[in-house]
Amino acid sequence: MTSIHLNEHTIQQYVITGVLAGEEQKQHLLHCNYCRGRATAYKEVLAGIEGQSAPSFDFDLPALVMQKIPAKKPAISWRAVLVIAGLLVVMSLVTYNLRGVFGAVFKGLSLMTSSLIFIAVISVMIFQLVDMFNKYHQQTNALD
Repeated sequence: MTSIHLNEHTIQQYVITGVLAGEEQKQHLLHCNYCRGRATAYKEVLAGIEGQSAPSFDFDLPALVMQKIPAKKPAISWRAVLVIAGLLVVMSLVTYNLRGVFGAVFKGLSLMTSSLIFIAVISVMIFQLVDMFNKYHQQTNALD
């Protein structure tokens, strides 16, 4: 039998599982009043914990949490879609009304060159609109 007491972890494992690692530890627990007292104290604590009822709330916790979560805003609002559609309609009408002017400007250019210029201009306009829309969203989010 050893004169060194069992450590707290060993005693706690014994109380939970009922198993000790070796015969020397079993003999020590049989003959040592201090270690047996510690094991008894842990058994009482464990019984007290197991005897407690499960905690219950007198309110609906999920409902309270869900109230705190802000509602998800749509990525693009209907107002923005209407503004973009309106701008496209206006650009189309202006282009249609100025078709004679565009014809005179592009008269000496090949179809490929004029198509590339048109695609480049439209691409730049789209990128500027997207950038303006993103800045608008950043400013409105900063206000929230």
